[in-house]
Amino acid sequence: MVHFNFNLQREVKKNADGVEGVKVSYPKFKNGEATVRNARITQNFDYVEEIFQTYLMASKDEISDAANKLREMTPAPMNSMLEKQPKEDAIKKRDKRRSIVVTDVPPTTPVPQPSTSMTTNSSRPNKRTHPNEASSSSRPRKKPRTSASSPTPRTEKGPRTSRPGKRAQGSKPSTSRRQGKKSRTSKS
Repeated sequence: MVHFNFNLQREVKKNADGVEGVKVSYPKFKNGEATVRNARITQNFDYVEEIFQTYLMASKDEISDAANKLREMTPAPMNSMLEKQPKEDAIKKRDKRRSIVVTDVPPTTPVPQPSTSMTTNSSRPNKRTHPNEASSSSRPRKKPRTSASSPTPRTEKGPRTSRPGKRAQGSKPSTSRRQGKKSRTSKS
C-alpha cells in the first residue's frame, strides 16, 4: 500500500531532446495490435528508509501509542457488524423448507403435443406396388450374416476393424498368449 501511494503519480520519462518517451507492447489478446503507453521514471523506494528512520528515532511509548491509534482506526470485521439470525430460527426455517412436498412441477417451456392427424396412417402416402408382387408383409425377412468373412461387430472395447485378425489404429491391444502366459517349453 505504501509503495503504491509513493509511486502512483510518477512523472513521464523525457529524452535529452525533451521528447516524452513511450513504451510499446503487443498483448496476445489484441492479436498483433500495439498498445502505446507513456514511459515513466523508475520507481522510488525512499519510503523504506523513511519508515526505518522513524522507527529508530521513536521511543517505545511513542510506538505503543501509534499502535493503539491504528487499532482504534481499524474498523470491526464485516461479519461482526451484521445482526445475526439466531441458530434455532435458522434450523427451524431449514426444517420447514425441507418438509414441503412438491406434488406437480409444470414445465418451464411448453411441450408440443402431437396432433391426431399425424398419428393416423391416412396422412401417409400409399406405396405403389406392382400387381404381380406380393405384399411386403408376406416377404421373408433377411437373415443376419453369420459367416467368418463378415466384419466384427462394434463392441465397448473399440471401433470395428477392417479385417478380423487386426486391431484398429488407436485401440488398445488385447492380452495375447505371448504377453500373458509363459511359453510352454519342457526341460528334458
